[in-house]
Amino acid sequence: MLSREKEAYLNEFKGNLYEYLVANFLASQCDTTEWFLSSLGPHFQKQLIDYELMLRKYSPNLIQDLPVMAGSLADEILKVVGAQKYKVHLIGKITTAKSNNQWAEADIVLESKKMVPISIKLSKENSFVNTKSAGIRSFLKTYFQEDKLQEDFNKFIDYHFDTMALKVHEVMNIDYHSDFSGWIAAGFSELPGGQPPEVSEVLHDYYHTLAKELFRLMELISIKNKHYFSNQLLPLIGYSENSILQAITYYKSSQKNSPSFYHLLKEQSPQMDDVSLISPREGVGNFEIKLKDLILQIRIKPMNKFTTAAYKINCSVKFSL
Repeated sequence: MLSREKEAYLNEFKGNLYEYLVANFLASQCDTTEWFLSSLGPHFQKQLIDYELMLRKYSPNLIQDLPVMAGSLADEILKVVGAQKYKVHLIGKITTAKSNNQWAEADIVLESKKMVPISIKLSKENSFVNTKSAGIRSFLKTYFQEDKLQEDFNKFIDYHFDTMALKVHEVMNIDYHSDFSGWIAAGFSELPGGQPPEVSEVLHDYYHTLAKELFRLMELISIKNKHYFSNQLLPLIGYSENSILQAITYYKSSQKNSPSFYHLLKEQSPQMDDVSLISPREGVGNFEIKLKDLILQIRIKPMNKFTTAAYKINCSVKFSL
């Protein structure tokens, strides 16, 4: 069984490789493959090989299905945007292509008489699709311009982080000295996954506490100005740029010689006039915001280590089909 950390890396590799395959198929159909390949970074090919080897080891069926799905998605994209001789820019993480901030959420940009930004996602069926990851200590300030609420939230985070830290030290019978130096010296892991059940329980209680407070603060913003609040959700659901094309492939299963998948393409941002916040269920570190066409999930997550208070907020969506 894969650790959470390794599974997260594999998901990133799958996504990066899939973005490349879709872009390559688009370039091929636009007769601009030579330009496309010349635009890639000098270490790009080695990265692709490393990703492919890793996926062949841990997802051998999926690696065979990726080209089939990517070719199919490229066909669907060109049906939507219209077939032209586009230059294909791969803006994703594994290239050295310089991206305009205007295309910050795009993985691929098609260039012709106009620029067509496209967000590419690969996800298991019925799963939430990641759209944004933001620092917990700047989230309210960055996306809702709420400096005072952010300041209050940061104080809340610090207080409950210290409470959590004290509890996990007590559980493991370690003296607490206002930081995790004793924890590290005792040889205990700083990674959130694989902790003893009693430590995991404390951590999940902490995530839940932060989620409840963030929900309360976002509800206050919504009550103050619902229209403003709704519009400020757009970057969190992947629509900082209204013209971006959302192209998602959901794969249902991996069957020999018959990959099972379907695509969802969204050309316009969703309707934002019917927004409701759903409070977090007991014991979980996330809550949901329901819109007419999708559900936005807001989740509290530690960075690589749970031993610092620099947690992050992960945003993901599930579209209505």
